[in-house]
Amino acid sequence: MLVWAGGAAAQTAHDRHVFFERSLTDTAYYFSDVTVIIPSAVDAAGGRLPVETQRVFTPPNALRLTWTSRPGGTWKTMIRRERWRNQNTSFDGDTLVFRPYTDEPIPNAHGAHLEAFHGQS
Repeated sequence: MLVWAGGAAAQTAHDRHVFFERSLTDTAYYFSDVTVIIPSAVDAAGGRLPVETQRVFTPPNALRLTWTSRPGGTWKTMIRRERWRNQNTSFDGDTLVFRPYTDEPIPNAHGAHLEAFHGQS
């Protein structure tokens, strides 16, 4: 989840590889949306994903996803690509990498594979 947050007009090789890199604010990521149907829950800040400043893989911040899934409810989060004039809309490469942090390991459900760094940041 990495996107270049600069306002450069020319697209670089970096821009063609990174979807989210950092949020310009320390409260919520502008290019995100959070939708919840109770009784499930997702932490949000003004309908957007909150920003984490303490535990990050690359400073100065990261996105924070904290949720509770319950029967009868659902939730959805979306991250949009930041856009600027004359931007090439394609990405180079074929892999999307997430680097989640967890205080405790996330159990492997239904054969899913999730590598997370947890414990001390």
